Amino acid sequence: MGIASTKEAALIAWSDSRAGVLPEFDFEDAYFTRVRFHAAASQASRSGFDVESALAGSGAALAVAGLALLITYRVRRRPAAK
Repeated sequence: MGIASTKEAALIAWSDSRAGVLPEFDFEDAYFTRVRFHAAASQASRSGFDVESALAGSGAALAVAGLALLITYRVRRRPAAK
């Protein structure tokens, strides 16, 4: 998982191995998204730091990371096909 952010946007990248159907084909796909903060950027420029946007971004990043970990855990625990 990777996160970079500016006053205008947050850039988030993560890997996902759900497409690997068989254990011998265990591979990862990479995904990327951008979240823009148009209104937050104008508020941040007035005050210097926008705490609400920082907390919202941190919460979203933790939610995505937690979901990715949960999915990975559930996929790895599946019994092998017979």
